[in-house]
Amino acid sequence: MSFVPTFDYYFNESYYRPYAGIGLGYYIFNNIDVSDQNGSSNGLEGSVNNQLGFLVRGGLELGNTRLGLEYNFITKADIEIPNGEIIGTVDNSYLGLSFGFVIGGREGTQEL
Repeated sequence: MSFVPTFDYYFNESYYRPYAGIGLGYYIFNNIDVSDQNGSSNGLEGSVNNQLGFLVRGGLELGNTRLGLEYNFITKADIEIPNGEIIGTVDNSYLGLSFGFVIGGREGTQEL
């Protein structure tokens, strides 16, 4: 789960509105099951500390439809088992694709 306030900049006010954005926030991670290389669980549970991260994104709004691509950069984190031993690291960064709708209108914008 993440709490990442963002700022989006729209390059124009027409029907086709490309945008770019940035954000900085807090990413919360759950405990993970630790398995051996064959995929069998050995009954251990590991934890990863919550972290700060940032994102960059861009996309296009077509009327009230929004298409976007974003990259969330989160630094690598240590995996710690209950006895305090560090058993590895995990890279939590990811690339996301979004598709959505804007509810309501953009009042005050007019096309000629």
